[in-house]
Amino acid sequence: MNRKHRIAILCHASAGGSGVVATELALALSELGHEIHVIASERPFRLTDDRLAIGKDNTALEVTSTQQLSSLGRLGQMLLQAKTGIQQWVQRIRKSDLLEAEVASPKLHFHEILGGAYPLFNEPMTALTAANSLVSLIEQHHIEIVHAHYAIPFATSAIMARDMGYPIKVVTTLHGTDVTLLGQDPAYAATTKHAVHFSDAVTAVSHSLAADVYKAFGDKKKVEVIHNWVDTNRFVPNGDTKTRAKFAHPEEVILVHVSNFRPVKRPEDVIRVFAQVNAVRPARLLMIGDGPQRAACLELARELDVLGRIQFIEFVPNVEDFICVADVFLLPSQQESFGLAALEAMSCGVPVVAYNVGGLSEVIADGATGFLCEYANTEQMAQRTLEILQDPDLLLTMRFEARTRAIEQFHPEFIMPRYVALYDALMADTKQTDVLEAVLV
Repeated sequence: MNRKHRIAILCHASAGGSGVVATELALALSELGHEIHVIASERPFRLTDDRLAIGKDNTALEVTSTQQLSSLGRLGQMLLQAKTGIQQWVQRIRKSDLLEAEVASPKLHFHEILGGAYPLFNEPMTALTAANSLVSLIEQHHIEIVHAHYAIPFATSAIMARDMGYPIKVVTTLHGTDVTLLGQDPAYAATTKHAVHFSDAVTAVSHSLAADVYKAFGDKKKVEVIHNWVDTNRFVPNGDTKTRAKFAHPEEVILVHVSNFRPVKRPEDVIRVFAQVNAVRPARLLMIGDGPQRAACLELARELDVLGRIQFIEFVPNVEDFICVADVFLLPSQQESFGLAALEAMSCGVPVVAYNVGGLSEVIADGATGFLCEYANTEQMAQRTLEILQDPDLLLTMRFEARTRAIEQFHPEFIMPRYVALYDALMADTKQTDVLEAVLV
């Protein structure tokens, strides 16, 4: 069908995975010429001013002549192997058969969910205010598709707007905790199931999560698995010793962790693993993010006498500048339906050591791009980390394999067309229904 769509994307504004994925999808769809309206309580974390100003011809990957890359040895080969990033892919796809007509200038807009203070309501009424904001957007911009990222409250809000009589299609992408945590909470279980069941299309970010949906809700509704992707032109290896020197001495290794420091991420396990590694090999740790467990991490680092070797860094949009200097990425989560942070680390050529939970085995190739460890076994995680760090050949091989897997399995070139095809199918179905109703009338 290959037509342009008017799409509203509802998402969380925080630095969690669902907000990041929604933002990256919005940017990529806009680059392909679709009219995109992002709706959130505030501007999403990665939707920065420079990224809103898309549409310029900035397709070149600036690092990097071939001669410069060759001087980096095998690390340079990883960069040469990158092929294309999102911008370069978009330029090529515009000239291909995927889009029949010439692509117009990208259109990307952000709209803040309007809230209202009323003494009777002690808690924010996000589902209602989001639905109200969505209705206004539908009326003003003739939105055809609402893509909700996270079942509660956004899929519920979209369905509510549709039930008011607006002819929209509702796509819900499930990201993990909306099913595995909220979906299991008695306070939200029924409404989460309703949001999934009454969406026009449902996607999940991994096969593991799709299985969780069927197990949790017993719903026979088809859940299409569309993995997350990574911009391999943005998340790239960095062989610059000057950049690395900002964080560690030459003889020290660097470990990194990125999360929202919620209990499900088990950030204290990162501190425990790091303390064991540092006892064997001088190391530094970058803890990037913020959240409820940060204070506990600080206290544990003091107790284990490693606080002076850890940098706590608040969330930054350019997280790739920190990940790319690391030797190993640690991810000891209790549950990860996909593990976008792990994929971004792999794209930077950084091996990942993680607990073998959820959909991480769909991202990390155990023994090739990192290691998957027994859940809650910090000793094994430390041993596996040291195994990588103490074998330079293994570290270099894993760096190469991690980067290669990110490019060959999770490049937008393979993922984006599936979302476009889903939108096309929904709109084709809408047209067929309209024709049938006209005939019956």
